[in-house]
Amino acid sequence: MALPSGPLAQKIGFALSRIIVPLWVFSGAGMKLYYKTPRNLPKGLFDLFVKDLGASPGPLLATIIGLEFFAIAVMLFIGRLARPMAIFMLSCFLLVLANEMRLGQFESCGCFGDIKVDPWITLGIDLALLVGVVFFRPSRPAPDARAPLALPAAIVCTVFGFVASFGLMWNYSKAIDRPTDPGTDLVDDGTEPPVDPTPDGGTPDDGSPVRIVDDGTPKPGGTTPDGAGATQPPAKTARPGFVARTPDPLKGFYFAETDTWIGTRWDDLTLARLLNEWPADINTGRYYVIFFSHTCDHCHEYLEYWFLDNPTPTLLVAIPENKTGFAPRNQWLTMPCRTCPIVDLPVGCDYIVTTPIVLALEDGVITCAKEGDDPEAPECLIFE
Repeated sequence: MALPSGPLAQKIGFALSRIIVPLWVFSGAGMKLYYKTPRNLPKGLFDLFVKDLGASPGPLLATIIGLEFFAIAVMLFIGRLARPMAIFMLSCFLLVLANEMRLGQFESCGCFGDIKVDPWITLGIDLALLVGVVFFRPSRPAPDARAPLALPAAIVCTVFGFVASFGLMWNYSKAIDRPTDPGTDLVDDGTEPPVDPTPDGGTPDDGSPVRIVDDGTPKPGGTTPDGAGATQPPAKTARPGFVARTPDPLKGFYFAETDTWIGTRWDDLTLARLLNEWPADINTGRYYVIFFSHTCDHCHEYLEYWFLDNPTPTLLVAIPENKTGFAPRNQWLTMPCRTCPIVDLPVGCDYIVTTPIVLALEDGVITCAKEGDDPEAPECLIFE
C-alpha cells in the first residue's frame, strides 16, 4: 500500500517526527528526572539489570534518561534520522509496556516518575503515534544554512541529558538524614495525629493498632521516627510482648529477592534488621509477616480477605511510600486487621518492592516468601 505523500501528509509527518514525538519522549524523561527515583523503573528492566546483572538502580535510571535525551536531540536536530529514531523509540516503549503488562504491572507504567498513568492509556498513545509516524512520511529536508549547527546542537542536548541525570542521581545510593522530634508521630504532610495512650498494649479508641515511637509512648496509627538518618537509634522501650533492638544502618535502597529468602532466618533478613523492635515470640512456632503500604489497594484487599479472623499470629510491616516519608494520613486506607501489630520500616531510603510481600515463618525460619502476593490466589498462606 502506497503511503500518502502530498503536502499535507508531509507536514503531518514532520510534526509527528520533529515535534510531537520528541515532546512525548521529553515529558517522560523530564518527569523521571524531576522525581529522580528508580522506584518507578519498569519491573522487567529492573529485574534484568539490577537483580540479575547487579547494576545500581541510580546509574541505570540516569542512563535511561540520558538515552532519551539523545533520542530527543536526534529527532530535533538531525532531520534525516528523525523519523527512524521516532519509530525506534516508540517501538521500544511498546515492547517495554507489553512486557510490563505480561508481568501483571497494571497500576502504572512508570513512564512519568511518581505520576501514575494507566499502562493501557500509554500503550494507546504510543501505538497511535507509531502508526502516524509510519503512515505519514515527512519530506526530505532541504539543504539549510543552519545545517552545520545541527550536530553540535544535538551533542549539547545529549550531554545536558546525561550530565543532568547523573548529576542528580550520583548520591542516590546514600541514605538521607531526616531528623525528627522523637516525641512526635510525624507523617509526610507534617501533621501530628492525636495521642491516645493505651499502656496495656491494647487497641486505641479509633481501632488502629498501637505503635511505639522512640520515646516509648504508645500512639495510635502514624509512623515512627526510627528512620531519622542513616543510623537509627534503638527503641528505648518496646511495647508489651515486643523486644527492642538496634537496627542496622540504612543504605540508599532496598529491593526484595524473595526467591533467595527461603530457608533464611527472620533475624538475618535485611529488611527485618532495619526494624527497632519486633514481637518477642516471632521466632517461635508459626508466624506471618506482611510488608504493606498504607495506600496499597492490593495490600488491604489481602488483609480484608484473609486476616479479619486469622488465628496465626501476624506482624504487619509498613513501608514508606517515598524516600522522605509516609503518605499523608488522609490518603491511608482503613486497616482491616485490627489485631495485627504494626511496625514501620525507616524513612530515608527507597524500597523498590511490589506490595504486599508475604512471609510465612516456622520457628523463625522463612518457609514461604512472595512479593506481590495475589489476594485471590495467595501462595504463602500455608498454615491451617
